[in-house]
Amino acid sequence: MLADANIFLRFLRNDHPAHSAAARILMEAAASGRVVLRVPEVVVVDAFYTLTAPRMGVAKSLGARQLSALLQQPGIDVQNKTRVLDILAVCEAKNIDYCDASLIVEARREGFPILSYGRDFAKADDVASVSPMEWIKAHQKA
Repeated sequence: MLADANIFLRFLRNDHPAHSAAARILMEAAASGRVVLRVPEVVVVDAFYTLTAPRMGVAKSLGARQLSALLQQPGIDVQNKTRVLDILAVCEAKNIDYCDASLIVEARREGFPILSYGRDFAKADDVASVSPMEWIKAHQKA
């Protein structure tokens, strides 16, 4: 079955009597091999953003660690699993959002610099980042 983000959120948050209990039963069924939960990468992104939203009060590093551990359980088949786990590892280590971590993972893989106004990229000292203004200044003809 394709699993939506709310299944993982109810399991991790344990914040709804009926839904969280059902999510726990589904995770147990997956772990025992009775069902396979297929998880598109976009569902991981949704779960991460919702879990770490300010109203939830979960730090990005903790949310990434929780999701990573859950997604590695038996019976959970994650699209682009290695890439997703690499991204969540960066989220955890740098306490940054999924999109920025994804760009860092891609920059490491491809060797490209990251073009952004964002400051989180400075947290990854093994990738180059440049703001659009810096790039324009360096590449404008005199």
